[in-house]
Amino acid sequence: MASAAAALDPAMAATAAEEATTFARERVTRVSRHAQRFWVVVGCHTAVDLYAAFVLSLAVALQARLNLSEVQLTTLFVINGVVSGVSQPIFAWLTDRLDTRLCAPVGLLIAAAALCSIGYADSFAQLVALHVIGTTGVGMFHPIGAALTGQLGRGMAMGRSMAVTLFFTAGMLGSVVGPVIATRLNAMFGMESLIWLIAPAAAFALVTLFASRRVAHRHALVTEKAEESPERRRTRRAAVQTLFWAAVLRFGVNNALFFLLALWCKARIAGDATRASSLTGVLFAVTSIGMGVAAMTAGRFVRAGHEKAVMVALPLLAAPLIGAMGFVDPVSSSGVWLIGALAFVTAAGYASAAPLAISVAQRLMPGSTGMASSLMMGGAWAISAVFPYATNWAMTRGGLPAGYAFKPDWEITPRDLQRRLNDPAERRRLVVLDVRNPDEWATCRIDGAELIPLGELKARVEELRDREDLLIVTQCHHGRRSLQAAAILGQHGFPNVLSLAGGIDLWSIDIDPSVPRY
Repeated sequence: MASAAAALDPAMAATAAEEATTFARERVTRVSRHAQRFWVVVGCHTAVDLYAAFVLSLAVALQARLNLSEVQLTTLFVINGVVSGVSQPIFAWLTDRLDTRLCAPVGLLIAAAALCSIGYADSFAQLVALHVIGTTGVGMFHPIGAALTGQLGRGMAMGRSMAVTLFFTAGMLGSVVGPVIATRLNAMFGMESLIWLIAPAAAFALVTLFASRRVAHRHALVTEKAEESPERRRTRRAAVQTLFWAAVLRFGVNNALFFLLALWCKARIAGDATRASSLTGVLFAVTSIGMGVAAMTAGRFVRAGHEKAVMVALPLLAAPLIGAMGFVDPVSSSGVWLIGALAFVTAAGYASAAPLAISVAQRLMPGSTGMASSLMMGGAWAISAVFPYATNWAMTRGGLPAGYAFKPDWEITPRDLQRRLNDPAERRRLVVLDVRNPDEWATCRIDGAELIPLGELKARVEELRDREDLLIVTQCHHGRRSLQAAAILGQHGFPNVLSLAGGIDLWSIDIDPSVPRY
């Protein structure tokens, strides 16, 4: 891997010089028409990613609507990466093999038709089917979209890197607008109202069809690369591999953070899935704005052949801030502003390199620009889809903060709770509140815990009023519902509330193996 990383600098510098030389030999005509086609494709990316954001921004509402389990909720986030990621290389190969542009308008239409219909899903299976079909449409569009914008931009004054940056930023714009539109329509008219948005997608797909006809997405460098030496080819291949695995890590962070933000919103607005979804949409939008701003800045100021320093430095600078997100208490009055600010900054850190990587990969693979784009987007996205599952696993071991790899002061570990329970003086100043369902309570419980199911907590909160000066530890199965319960109690003026990290499941693993796991 080190040798591959070392190969990046000469490979990028060489391809940048070659492309500049080749462009100088070309004469682009009818620039105004060139620009019109470019902006149509860029706008199509905004539309595609707008629809792609619907399921994830409404995940909390869909969980309440269809009574989904936590694993099923996690699966929605994983599908988004796996299906889009797997489909992109397939359609990239078809695009390069058949020299076709049809995947752009057809992908938009399929994505809109399926993802706007999620309000009519009556089961998890139906929701998954619509999600898979729609996300396949999203995957169809991206390789040819990125290839077209790179080549069209290369024939304009902006150049390839800035063109791909605008393409990337247009997608971020869709990711900003999509959650806002989806959550607002859901709150005002119900989830079925999303179906209204199919018609504008069909019209835009038709415009894209005519705008992308006969637009080349490969260029003269493909001939020159066919004549290069085996050693030069190996250098390019090593550089592409380095870019690919960096993209896997980048998108993995993106997937995991979106999942964690949704859970954070559930913990803050307990018992109201619609409001929690609306807040989730806002935070997703803020994250996407951060990604877009960083991408535009990098594309504007980073020159071709000098991308490596930015792709290494900015993610390293932003990484500690991801851990800091674990300290933001969902109950805190300033929590939304703080988590939003951190989401913006961290997104800028890991997303700034994305369009640069796409542009460099296209230069390194000039005869397969669709495949190059799909590797930096879809291929990496598919592998990174395991990150939400990994995050979910970490949270079963340590609660929501474990997803960020930090333990803040609004959760208590099983070992700390055991210590307090074993100390008679501390035990008298402690209430363990189990917020699971009665059937779960009947299966297993922590000795001395009291049961008030989460769904009844708001109505029964006054039952705890005479003990509000005590420490109340909320507890559930895996530490999710207990966070929501802690938020409810905090909103009702209880000053000393902690959530048991990992729930009774982690209690069984770390403290008392005799407690059944389920």
